[in-house]
Amino acid sequence: MKKYSLVHEVYLGSFYLLAFLLFLTLFLTSRAKLPLEAISFGILLFFFNFFNITLPVFGLPLVFPFLLASLLSTGLATTSIISIFAALKWDDIKEKTPIYFIFLNLCEYLISIQVAGYLYFWLKALGQNWVYPGASTVLPFLVLILTYFFFYNLFKSLRGIIFEDLKIEQLLPKLQIPHLFQGYLILSILGLLFSVVYNNGSVLGVFSFAVPLFILREIFLMSQEEEKNFFPNLSSFISSLEEKAFSAKDHSIEVEKIAEKIGKKVGLSPKEMKILRTAVYLHDIGMISEARGIITKPELLTREEFEKIKQHPQIASSVMEELNLNKEARSYILSHHERFDGTGYPEGLVGGSIPLLSRIILVAESFQAMISPRPYRQHMEREEAIEEIKNFSGTQFDPEIVEAFLALLEEEKR
Repeated sequence: MKKYSLVHEVYLGSFYLLAFLLFLTLFLTSRAKLPLEAISFGILLFFFNFFNITLPVFGLPLVFPFLLASLLSTGLATTSIISIFAALKWDDIKEKTPIYFIFLNLCEYLISIQVAGYLYFWLKALGQNWVYPGASTVLPFLVLILTYFFFYNLFKSLRGIIFEDLKIEQLLPKLQIPHLFQGYLILSILGLLFSVVYNNGSVLGVFSFAVPLFILREIFLMSQEEEKNFFPNLSSFISSLEEKAFSAKDHSIEVEKIAEKIGKKVGLSPKEMKILRTAVYLHDIGMISEARGIITKPELLTREEFEKIKQHPQIASSVMEELNLNKEARSYILSHHERFDGTGYPEGLVGGSIPLLSRIILVAESFQAMISPRPYRQHMEREEAIEEIKNFSGTQFDPEIVEAFLALLEEEKR
């Protein structure tokens, strides 16, 4: 079991204590009612969360709509009890997640919904004296959504910083706040529908939502399965072409493994990871037509030959455009030989103007190329290649990507 420092223990202890005090205060000042109908929210929450059924496209767990519906229909005390179901997941059992992390999950849900709930009911009571009656309903509801969104994602970010050693600049692109908030708005509408159905006395109606949500999830999983098969097929195809064209079988596969690790380290979102994989697999497709005549020659390239090779990013981008492949991946392939100091090609981009994914591909490909033999040279030893990456940090390579890459290598040694 991984050992944590005093900082980790203090953070966990503080969270447990805060959640307990909020829970205790709530039950000393109110009476929780748990009617049979209210248990329906808990059962549905348990079902969807335990089997990791999420909102299609956004990938968000369906915890918030059930907590929201329970809060609007049964009150804060009952919702706090129901939130216990949010901490139960099948994935945690499979992965043998430590019990203190499961409790941390529960505390994050509990504190987020309680703070949001207190604000909601306070504003609702305050709104009875407002001039515009509609504002007393709409404004508290919007504050409820925003507060839960803020606190829950704040806690998740703090967890990443404290337990996974992520930096803030790595977390921000990973969160994708605008996309994430769109998902929460959809979840809020869903929770409001649950509440309306429940308040009209139709408990079975609440359960009826499970069927379409489950079907939507299955359709989404089927599309994901097709996408999952796409990458193995693509990698096999590219590997075969590389072997026949320039005797470098599995080059792109090995580059993809390195790039994927770097991508995770710098906090790429799932969507960005998919684009990165596509770009890596196809980054050298523009060289295949020229490979036998130039790449495989045992001598160093002439200036004319090198100029011809430098055209391969544009050729790859054009091939992908003709095949109507991912537009974003095309732009990253086009820029994957740009250097951090602006001396790269084809456009001579500098520093941050080079797309992040292109900077990742350059480090991953350069390292893999150095440790692989070529017709015109022997392969470098691993440590020698690492020193080359370090030496060219800030000139050829983005220093932050190099830092992430070196951190990965250190982690692999442990």
